[in-house]
Amino acid sequence: MTVEMMKALGNKQAVEFTIDGGSQILIQAGRAPIVNGVEEKRMRVGCGSATVGIFAKQLFGKLDEVVVVDDHITGVLTEHQAGRCLDMRASGIRMRGRKSTPGRYFQVANPGTGWGGTDIADPLSIIESWDAEAAWPGLRLLMTSTTGEHASWYVLDEALNPVEQEMPAEVRRIVERIGENCEPSLSTVLFLGGAGGSLRAGVTENPVLLTRAIKDALVNVTCGGAPAYIWPGGGITVMADVMRMPDNSFGTVPTPAIVAPIEFSMKLDDYRALGGHMDYVRTLEDALRRGAWHNEGAPSALEWAQLSPANPWPLARPLCWAEAEQPWMPNARYCPTAAGISSMARWTSSSVPAVARRQWKWRMQRRGNASPAFLMNWCRSWPFCGVRCALFARCAAPSPGACGMHASRTKAVSSPRWQRLPARSRKSLLPVTQKAA
Repeated sequence: MTVEMMKALGNKQAVEFTIDGGSQILIQAGRAPIVNGVEEKRMRVGCGSATVGIFAKQLFGKLDEVVVVDDHITGVLTEHQAGRCLDMRASGIRMRGRKSTPGRYFQVANPGTGWGGTDIADPLSIIESWDAEAAWPGLRLLMTSTTGEHASWYVLDEALNPVEQEMPAEVRRIVERIGENCEPSLSTVLFLGGAGGSLRAGVTENPVLLTRAIKDALVNVTCGGAPAYIWPGGGITVMADVMRMPDNSFGTVPTPAIVAPIEFSMKLDDYRALGGHMDYVRTLEDALRRGAWHNEGAPSALEWAQLSPANPWPLARPLCWAEAEQPWMPNARYCPTAAGISSMARWTSSSVPAVARRQWKWRMQRRGNASPAFLMNWCRSWPFCGVRCALFARCAAPSPGACGMHASRTKAVSSPRWQRLPARSRKSLLPVTQKAA
């Protein structure tokens, strides 16, 4: 039953779950979850504390207190750091639940389908009392949920009791903006699996070299063409979004286990270096024309599927600055790879013509960068491409364009800040889904 459930989720089919002593949930990849027969509409903008922090300045001056009801963390504006930075007057409100830090309360109610994911229908039930020395008649109170779907406006009377009134239009607009900033509810199914020993042996005679090549970003791993995140640690453990994989990608075997497609893309020279089965290398055209080289367990039919626009071609190599403006550089056709730039010092050594070194230094100084080594270490234009190299430097400027990496596109900043990344960190930091601008 568990394997069939995982297969159905991976193949983007709906699966219904029943929580012991709780709700019934219908989950389908790419669709909103359905809880107890009601389809969820919005994903909250953040917890109650985050909502207070995001909208504090917009609410300032239009009210005296805000309570954002949330099953996780309920936020209270005047106690919150955001309200204190705005010098808001303490309202004297006393909340139920467990206080964490100022303006943040846990366990104000039980989980449910009411306000802010709690079981309450009356938001005033989470207010314990008011401090008579701090509160005042006429105090304006907004209570809202983290999605803006529930919101009420109150004004304290002479006895310091909240009286519900019509919400002012300017406050209503901010509540609507809270809802506007909520993304649509969505069920996401991620496939997480490992490449076994027999699979790796099918790629190379020395499987550990494949593992090392993947960790060194010489090999790009995809699942049905979908970019895969490689987990740290030993072995080859991948994670992919099933919505970016072809329909019906998953199957089962009696083990019991689910099976899924996985591809390793690399340059032919890299495949030869890691001990690949070179006698069985074939062109893509030949494989499509003739099928598998043997029939044992081979596919019985060929089915064409449209590649998702979000999935890049695994071996795509968009132009980087070096390709565009430095044709004299080694590996000019492609941005330098790990094999070509194992030592950045080579770029400034005598292996590069002196006139080229002077030209490089002049161009870099003209763009305001302190050292040409920055550009050499970059190699791939983060975050535009997904093919990684051996060494990288990440710019701390607001955007990659502001770094002056693409001199033909942007103007360089005067003092970019750089951080050299660990050799094994680059794959996770460079999204493989984004294309060159």
